[in-house]
Amino acid sequence: MKKKGEITVFLSLCLLSVAALLCVMIESARTAGSRYYFQTAVNSGLDTLFSRYHRQLWDKYQILALEYDALEDLSGSLEAYMDEYLSVDNWYPMKLESVELTDLKGIADNGGDYLAEEVLKYMKYAMVSQFLINPEEGEQLLKDVTEGAGAGSLAGAYGRQEKEVRKLEKAVERLIENVREQEKSKEDIWEALSEDDEEGFHEAAKEYRKAAEKYPDLMEKYEKQAAALAEKQQESREKIGEVKPDLQEDRGELFEKQWNPYDAYIAQDGERRKELETQEEATEKNMELLEKVEDLVERLVGGEGILPPDGGDREIGGGPILTGGDLPPVLTLSRREAVRVTAPEGSGEGDEPPYYEEDDDDDEEDEPVLTAAAQMWRQGYTDSALSLESGTGDREKRNLLEQAQSIMESGLLGLVMPAGAVISGGALSWGQFPSKTMGVSEGGGGEKGSSLLERVVIDEYCGHFFPNALDEGEQLVRYELEYILQGEDTDRENLEKTVTELFAVREGLNLIRILSDSQKRDEARTLALAITGGVGLAPLAEITACLIMGVWAMGESVSDLRILMAGGKVPLWKQEGEWRMSLEGLLEMGKNKGAGEGTEGFDRGFPYEGYLKLLLLKEKPQEKHMRMLDLMQMNIGLEKAGFLIKNCAYYVDIRGKASGKHVFFALPFVERLTGGEKGYSLEAAAQKAY
Repeated sequence: MKKKGEITVFLSLCLLSVAALLCVMIESARTAGSRYYFQTAVNSGLDTLFSRYHRQLWDKYQILALEYDALEDLSGSLEAYMDEYLSVDNWYPMKLESVELTDLKGIADNGGDYLAEEVLKYMKYAMVSQFLINPEEGEQLLKDVTEGAGAGSLAGAYGRQEKEVRKLEKAVERLIENVREQEKSKEDIWEALSEDDEEGFHEAAKEYRKAAEKYPDLMEKYEKQAAALAEKQQESREKIGEVKPDLQEDRGELFEKQWNPYDAYIAQDGERRKELETQEEATEKNMELLEKVEDLVERLVGGEGILPPDGGDREIGGGPILTGGDLPPVLTLSRREAVRVTAPEGSGEGDEPPYYEEDDDDDEEDEPVLTAAAQMWRQGYTDSALSLESGTGDREKRNLLEQAQSIMESGLLGLVMPAGAVISGGALSWGQFPSKTMGVSEGGGGEKGSSLLERVVIDEYCGHFFPNALDEGEQLVRYELEYILQGEDTDRENLEKTVTELFAVREGLNLIRILSDSQKRDEARTLALAITGGVGLAPLAEITACLIMGVWAMGESVSDLRILMAGGKVPLWKQEGEWRMSLEGLLEMGKNKGAGEGTEGFDRGFPYEGYLKLLLLKEKPQEKHMRMLDLMQMNIGLEKAGFLIKNCAYYVDIRGKASGKHVFFALPFVERLTGGEKGYSLEAAAQKAY
């Protein structure tokens, strides 16, 4: 039997509506899924892109970064990776339209913040058995190093100020020596005039004038040196004002007390200056007197001297120069000399002409002619009020002390390096170093790696990955840790500046140790009294004691650096019995022009690398991070030409666009119900950082 099926129009419409509803619901769900799928494609493409991290940068420094040549290359790579997802035949047909890089951060951006972040991530899981600097002690160690550096700079200020005092004392010595020369010439003039030695008088007068004419110039140099000392004193006051916040309260007071000798010295030198200025006035008067004496000698020798028999006014050259008791009571001229007598007051034109007094005894020896000039010089001369006593100090010890100071200031690197050590001649080729092309302030930065704990951790990382002067190696540039500290372009310069900075820290810590030890202060004062001999301004011995303590701290610091450069340890603060340099040894250093041979280290303390890490704690984080990147670029560039840190991405922000295709809306009756929509737009954003 044949069967028939029928459906009513109403039912058909009902079924059509149900089918359309189902298609719309399914398409809606599928569309939502396509958006998630596209987001997954964007994220996966970015993940795939970041999997191309620079292998050498990771292998050598454990740093993740993505190298690229141009931004277009990154976009192209992302499109290729995303197409792998979008080209799959599935329920989410779509076509990629564009990929836009909305933001990109390089590993060197923000002052090296992203590098610091990478380092901290690595060190969090790194197998580091022991830190040279305990992070828990980092704060106190930083205070100690900062205090040592500040005290070292004050020691330098002391040294410069003491040198100005030394120069001023030499200027005074030259003035006193000049006055001695004047006094000697004064006696020579008197002796020549007394002995009627005209030639000797002129020679002595020439010497006196030569010495006296130098005095104003010497006085001017003295005044300039006094002004220079006052300027250095002001600089020292400003310096202690800057450094004092870094010093513990009691240590700050120790340093301030050391300025008292300088204050007292400058005050007493003000009184001495008045004496020197008075001497300058006396010298001018004596020069005027010398001219008159020379004139008198010329006239006496020329026969124009006078001797009136009645004791009246005496004349020279037609005019009175000395009257009454100005000349000695008896002045007898040789009978061979003409004596002009002034006519008595009231005499007329017919008075007798000048007469000649004849000596009754022709055989009697002639009387001196220049006696009047001699008396005039002796009575009119203004004597010096200055103390011309010579010093009785031990100049040999003074010279040895200055020699030791000069050795340590001029050839520090040669003093502290082990015998036979060869200093690297490596040089950095700046090229496109990040620290030079990007700068530390670009994009702000300074947030990462700025806390004390983070600085300790990053410095420990530097010690693991960057060699220092004591590490053996054959690379062209060897002193990498020193470069991070100093940033110079040669190994030698970086080592020299590092040793100098380390020396300043040790000098400051050792000087604090001396100032805190009454026995060492007494030893310094005893030597100072021996050197000055108790002559000169009273505070000079105290100033010399300050010099001795400063040079003593320098000598101990040289010994410390020799130990460090030989691979030994030196404690930050020395205890009783750990002091190596005696004052006798210090003078011996000056005598032998060397620092000795002792390089035996201590049982406790920090090695050279530890001190470098302590110094790094003081450095600005941004400068340190950028110099680390410099070295990474340089070393990787030796293996891969053209490598640039600035082309290494750390963070990328992208936005992708695609067009999706409807699946269930493609049925004609659904298409008519949905208005004929054939596709839709998709957008997705993603960000990623290592």
